[in-house]
Parts: sequence; C-alpha cells; structure tokens
Amino acid sequence: MQKIVIICLLATLTGCKSLGEVIDDTITSTMTFFTGTTTISTSHTKPAEYDFSKYGAVSVSKVTVSGSGNRHNLADKLRNALHEKLYSSKYFETYSADRKVLKPYFELATDITRADLNEHNSSSEGTCGGEKCYLYTTSAEWNANALVSTYDGKTGKLLWQKKFTETKNENKMQQGGYAQFDKAWGFSEVMTNLAKQINDSIQPQIVRVSAKLFENDELPGMTEGIKYAKSRNWNRAAESFKTSVDAVARKKYAGDVSSQAYYNYGIILAYGVNDYNAAIQMIEKAIALENDDDYIEAISNINMLKTDAEKLAAQNYKVL
Repeated sequence: MQKIVIICLLATLTGCKSLGEVIDDTITSTMTFFTGTTTISTSHTKPAEYDFSKYGAVSVSKVTVSGSGNRHNLADKLRNALHEKLYSSKYFETYSADRKVLKPYFELATDITRADLNEHNSSSEGTCGGEKCYLYTTSAEWNANALVSTYDGKTGKLLWQKKFTETKNENKMQQGGYAQFDKAWGFSEVMTNLAKQINDSIQPQIVRVSAKLFENDELPGMTEGIKYAKSRNWNRAAESFKTSVDAVARKKYAGDVSSQAYYNYGIILAYGVNDYNAAIQMIEKAIALENDDDYIEAISNINMLKTDAEKLAAQNYKVL
C-alpha cells in the first residue's frame, strides 16, 4: 500500500490546496498480487538396495518358517507372492528352486521368523436408531518378520541379508457381539506386502515424488513457470523461473518474494531437469534470504534424489 501525498510547491498553481488540506485528502492506492502454492509430481527411479545387476536371473530357492510354525500355509503364501512379483521383473528371469539356471543368477532364501495375530475386544454403550444399545469393537493386528538372504548361485557366497517387517491392522464395530476376522486372509495380505518389499529392494523401482512451488505474480516469469511446470514442460519452466531469479537480481523485492524465486527455480532444476548441484545452490540462496522450513526440507529431499541418482548410475541394471 502506498500513500501519495501531493505537496504544492508553487503557490500560484491553480487550485492548489494548503499542506493540511493535502494531507487530509491523501490518496491511497493498493496493488494486489496473487499468491499461493501448487504441487508438482514426477517419476523418480530408486536404485536397488544391493547391486544385483551382474546377475541375469534369480532363483527363489526356499521359504521357511522358523518363528511360529507354518500356520495358514505361510511359506506357500510368501513363495507364491514372491514368484508373482519377480516374474514381472524387467531385470531378472525368475526360476523356482527345482529348475536349473544356466546364466549367472543369485538365490533368494527367505525365513519367516515371526508371524502372529493379536486381537482385542471392547464394548461401549451407544445409541442405535434412538435406542440405547451396546457396540462391540474387535481390533486385529497381523505381524510378520522375514529374514532374506541372497547367495551367489555358482559359489554359494552370501551376498546380502536384510530383515523385513510387515503389519496389518483391521477394526470392526457392530451390534450383537464381537466380529470374527478371516485370519488366513489377513496373513495372505501380510505375505503379499512382504513380497513387495523384498521385490522392491533387489531391483530399481519407479516411484512418484512431489514438491511444492510458490505462486506469486508479482515476479516476472513466475506465472509462466507455474503454467509450464503443471504441464510438465520442465525446460520451459526452468527458463521462466530463471527470469524470476534475474528480476530479483536487478530489483529489490521483499525477502519472501525473492527467496521464493530462488526456491522455485531450484525445485524445477531438481525435479524436472535433474541438475541437483545447481538446484541445491538455488535453495541455499533462498535459505540465505529466509530460513524457511520448506526450504530446509527441500534441501534434504534434493540430496536424497541426488544420492539415488548417483547410486543408480553406479549400478548397471539392463532391461531384459
């Protein structure tokens, strides 16, 4: 908001008012800019936790249950779920333990070290259709741990081990008594989720990542950058946000406006252009102007993307 005070310097100027009259008639003008946020998302490839890229095949050698007995056929459920996940792999051919593998391969052995179900019942007085009634609540929690060991198929050398944990929770409320859960179905769900965790850890996975952008049409290029970012035209978005950064360098803007220019440019450099070092430099400039939690979180997220990219480049997975 700007207050414009007109002061007459020449007394002979027609219609000139006294200073007091001018102050009373101060003209107030307001400039309004649109501000807000938007979210962009893009795909990101996470590297495998261990580099199995030199192997062209995987053999699901054995699935055992040492923790709680093979209740509900847990070993078969996990074995089938693993085969289903691994058969869709872009990087490995998948074999069962009874098949001979000619190409270099690694063995995947899994031991279910824990599998249990905890149930809890409670009741409370409530109102049902205007009448007093009792509501019965049953809660169930399925838990399972699995130790995965991988071995070189030729030498039998242990390559990598990891413990996986999966939990599933369900709640049911009803009148007339406590509900019953399908215990076998719950364990099937847990085994399927365990298989997904194992599958995702041994090969690269495409995930979605997202980040926030600030909208502020006070800055040149900001509106255009948002438009291009929403349409995933990353290079044009980067050019537009670079215009915003250049404008900040030429003209003094409020601290939050200037920092948003550097932040937006950095986000696009990271999530769209994959230039992580330049992106971090831009976000650091934003933090120097305004120590905002969003900027600090962005630095952490971009460093994670950078680390993933470096690790993935070092691996040599090839699509079959």
